[in-house]
Amino acid sequence: MSFVDALRGLVAFLEKKQWFFKVEGEAVSGISLSRAFHFVYAPMVFALIRAFTREVYAWIGAVSVVVAKEAMDLAILRRYGSVKPQAWVDSAWDLAVGLGGICLFRTVMEGDFPRLRRWLGMRARRASARSQPPARPARPAPAGTLSMAGLTKKAREGMRKAGGSIVLRTFPFKIGRSTGSPADALSDNDLALEDHAPFNVSQNHCSIDLDRERGGYVVLDLGSTLGTVVNGTRIGGDSGRSEASLDRRVNQVILGGEKHGWAFELTVSGV
Repeated sequence: MSFVDALRGLVAFLEKKQWFFKVEGEAVSGISLSRAFHFVYAPMVFALIRAFTREVYAWIGAVSVVVAKEAMDLAILRRYGSVKPQAWVDSAWDLAVGLGGICLFRTVMEGDFPRLRRWLGMRARRASARSQPPARPARPAPAGTLSMAGLTKKAREGMRKAGGSIVLRTFPFKIGRSTGSPADALSDNDLALEDHAPFNVSQNHCSIDLDRERGGYVVLDLGSTLGTVVNGTRIGGDSGRSEASLDRRVNQVILGGEKHGWAFELTVSGV
């Protein structure tokens, strides 16, 4: 079945249901669409076009739509024989009612078309904003430069591969134990410490990150067994806390407890 045949079938179905006109006996008496429909339909077309273009184009577009609709109805009526004068009168009335609705709408809404255009644009912007993910809040700038050095012999030996002292430039900066296996190449620790049994440093021990609230730095325990001590405050392990801020110029961080020798000094400079 071609598209034309399908269209003809649809028109025949609508004719059978008397959606375009009404039949009384064997005579076609007129178009079934109410004039109230034309009084609302024509102004709606006019308002939609006027919201995005000049008024003259809105008039041309709305009148063209109404005239095309009446011409289609009259063309369908001709299939049932000659068009009676009453059908022409009904079409003229429908056209007049549509134009009257446009004039009334134009009078009521005079001066409000820019507001309607702005409202439509605002709705479009709101829909676009809802479709986009919310912007992530900007991370506060760090307070000064953070450097790290070993305080004890064990800590200095652990940092020897890093030159003994390093400046932290990427965050989070992760610290953990090196297992000595080839799998360490896949580890995401920025500082791997060669600890020996009995182990005091966990494979994923702690990390140093930016403090999102105050703009400084914070130490987070990553679930280590023996915990981390930051300026005398224990986090991780069984302490019930998981983070502590570096709120001094010179800070002390100990991995696994004070008696195990993994003590480091974190210095904030430039503040």
